[in-house]
Amino acid sequence: VFYTLVPFTTDERKPIRRLLTIMLLAIIGFLAVFKYVRPALSYLFDQSPGVALIVPLGISYYTFKLIHYAVEFSRGNIKDRSIQHFLCYLYLFPIFTAGPIERFDHFLSEKQDKWSSNLAVEGITRILHGLIKKGFLAGALLAPALGPYQSAGDILAPEQTVAMGAVWAFVVLSFLISYLDFSAYSDVAIGCSRLFGFRIAENFRFPIFAADISDFWRRWHMTLVNWVQSYVYMPLFGLTRKPVLCVFAVFLTIGIWHAASLNWVAWGLFHGAGVAVHMKWRRWRIKKKPKLLSGIVWRCVATLLTFVFAAIGYVFVATAEHGILAAFKVIGRLFIPLG
Repeated sequence: VFYTLVPFTTDERKPIRRLLTIMLLAIIGFLAVFKYVRPALSYLFDQSPGVALIVPLGISYYTFKLIHYAVEFSRGNIKDRSIQHFLCYLYLFPIFTAGPIERFDHFLSEKQDKWSSNLAVEGITRILHGLIKKGFLAGALLAPALGPYQSAGDILAPEQTVAMGAVWAFVVLSFLISYLDFSAYSDVAIGCSRLFGFRIAENFRFPIFAADISDFWRRWHMTLVNWVQSYVYMPLFGLTRKPVLCVFAVFLTIGIWHAASLNWVAWGLFHGAGVAVHMKWRRWRIKKKPKLLSGIVWRCVATLLTFVFAAIGYVFVATAEHGILAAFKVIGRLFIPLG
């Protein structure tokens, strides 16, 4: 239905804009009904509504791809109108459920028309990288290191008196396991896509080694960040010329996109505040050029601080099923010992 609504020509700009507005509202409404209406009713009425909705598989990812397609077509940037290419772009099964969020122009430009043994070797190698991350690094090494505290519920159990060091270990290890899990999935998805002749965009570039929070977000879930930069940050910045406001809008969008949860909203505000503070800090460093804040020692310290900041932010995700107060309790136990 969406594909048939997109016009074949862009000669009439006003009708195109009207149709684009209708399509975007329909796409966002579709996502909202299935993903946000039920949680919103639960928050408002403190109970689950009687009607259960089955959330379509991969809805968050392909709705963002549809928005990208509609906007870029309205701008005249998409010339290919092949139904085969459109459906393959939207439903390519390795990336359908959890990304990466591919751009249509990149998808077509990196498509190989003939089978290549080199591409197959690259794909298999990438799949093995993902399996090693998931099965060995995350599963065999880090997961057992969590010990008795396998979830936030174990940390928050009323009968437990958890030492501060154990809380830090849980937060850091949980964050690393989450990163390895998601990065491993991306590796497998990218590797499988290469077996079918598609070079899908990269999604992670060792974000745990980023030296500042802005660099972290240039390395973490890169396709999602590029999407919100194109369709949230730039349009809003063009209207307001207020970069800090745009940064918070970006991270609120990312948080709500993940789930209709106060924890994810808080997670977005947390990272938005981190990036906004770093923007001010970076301007100060450029202006003052302090010698102390340079060199390999400072980079190591900055990398450690960035990692710790991102790990603390992950607490909001790890406690999502327990609520926002649980997140603040765990964060409080990182700095205030019990008893």
